[in-house]
Amino acid sequence: MKLNAGHSIANGLRGVCIGIANTIPGVSGGTIAVVVGVYDELIFAVSNVLTDRGRRRHHLLVLLPVVVGVLAGILGFARVIDYFMTTRPDETVFFFIGLILGGVPFLLRKTTAPSAAAGEAAAEDARGTAGDSSTDTRVDVPRPRRRRFSPWYLVPFGISFVLLLFMAFAERPAPTAPITELTLLSAVAVFATGVISAATMVIPGVSGSFVLLLIGMYSTFIAAARDANAAVLGVFLIGAVSGIALVSRLIAYLLRGFHGYAYSAILGLVLGSVFMLWPEITGDTSLIGAALAVPAGAAAALLLGSGRKERLLAAQSTDNRVERGQG
Repeated sequence: MKLNAGHSIANGLRGVCIGIANTIPGVSGGTIAVVVGVYDELIFAVSNVLTDRGRRRHHLLVLLPVVVGVLAGILGFARVIDYFMTTRPDETVFFFIGLILGGVPFLLRKTTAPSAAAGEAAAEDARGTAGDSSTDTRVDVPRPRRRRFSPWYLVPFGISFVLLLFMAFAERPAPTAPITELTLLSAVAVFATGVISAATMVIPGVSGSFVLLLIGMYSTFIAAARDANAAVLGVFLIGAVSGIALVSRLIAYLLRGFHGYAYSAILGLVLGSVFMLWPEITGDTSLIGAALAVPAGAAAALLLGSGRKERLLAAQSTDNRVERGQG
């Protein structure tokens, strides 16, 4: 896949969405990565950036805009999300529920779609056949065939869906005081928290923020992001990178060898996460606000996860190559 400025900007904006999601308990950054259509790309880039020397620059160009966007989303929107979760909590949550539900059609298509690895392999074969001539402006890449839906896909779907239902009804612990200054012991705790939470962030449907809440470290994460505590955020980030590196290699293996089963499990996790997010309906709940927030979130998901934007980016890349060839 050819990268261009438009693709990098789009990935940066996707990263912002992922970062914002990671500040809300119950919302999975991995789910948002799936919904906005960058999950496969991220997983293969993360899992190969250190080992695939020939395409390391490509993987870095994929990762950098997303990482910058995630940090911008966390640091830039921590106060905004805190405000909306305080003043309009139900509408905020229902917006993200709509965002998740709006991504379901995209996920259903991904279940029977060829894996990203198959597309990359086809592209590599086509480039190898055409040669590496600098005068080539276009290489015809054969499109991998779609997979047939298998009834066995319902097994990983059911397991992951039930797992998220179990987590949805688990008892939430009381909030704890945040860690604001690091000692050796607290630094180890923050590092381990980064490893655990980032590993769950890679798995769609499993909220890194919710895991932080379960292990009593959510208040530390939010306080560090809100106050730009460089020491705590730095240790957390080192742990997060370590956790992502380990889990992404496992998921990349599953996406390559068991793509349909992997995405069926992802679909179960994503749908199950709706139950984790669903707020308690009380007399103070604004049903009108919820009714408007759900379709707004679904519309955002359909826009972000639509294949139309990818075709526009591809067309832009082709036009740029043609202009360079004519110039």
